[in-house]
Amino acid sequence: MAIRLDSKIKSILDILHSKRFRLKGIRNGIRAKLENGVDVDIYTLKSNPEHVRARVKIKNGNEAARKAALVEAQATISRGLQGLAHINDFHFSREGNGIYHYYAIIRMDEKDGAGNFKHGAEENDTEQKKTQNPIEKAVAMLEGIDARTFRKSLDDLGLPRSSILRVALMHLYRAALDADELRTALTDESEKITAPSDLAMLERIRENNKTDFLTPLLQALWDASDRQFTIVID
Repeated sequence: MAIRLDSKIKSILDILHSKRFRLKGIRNGIRAKLENGVDVDIYTLKSNPEHVRARVKIKNGNEAARKAALVEAQATISRGLQGLAHINDFHFSREGNGIYHYYAIIRMDEKDGAGNFKHGAEENDTEQKKTQNPIEKAVAMLEGIDARTFRKSLDDLGLPRSSILRVALMHLYRAALDADELRTALTDESEKITAPSDLAMLERIRENNKTDFLTPLLQALWDASDRQFTIVID
């Protein structure tokens, strides 16, 4: 059965194919199989088709080896996309069962063949701001926030370094490159927030927070954790 691809993914497929990349179809995108053994999945987000992401999964406990593989993968894809799009550096998202997940943002150049990637994205972003749920808003607002700035925002909230809420929010920040990954991480992290004191603190910082880019993330975590509350009637 033929796979119907988004126009941006089709453009990426065409340029990578022309440069002799080994490719296969995946859900919502394509997979580039690199010579160093790394597979790079390139796809659009289900929650926002205008956004293109690259994903790498590495099963290697050696951090230095993973970093070297990621640098090589980023450079290889960057050369392949030259003239059509740019790929940012890969960032760590999460680890599970010995597999390390990394994500990168791919930005289409303004000068694509149709000449409408940027314009179309701007129109879509304007409309999406009206309808995004907290998870989608968190992904959009955290996109340009570096880790240092994010940690400083947690300091401003008065969260101790050892706080379960701080650890949870850092994990969610790393997962916020993708709405689907963030949704999974929210489920995982909310299940750890069960103590009444932690739930009360989450409610307090959500209500008192003054940092715009934290607002949707705190709301999403509150929504996911709210089910932990129980009412006991004597």
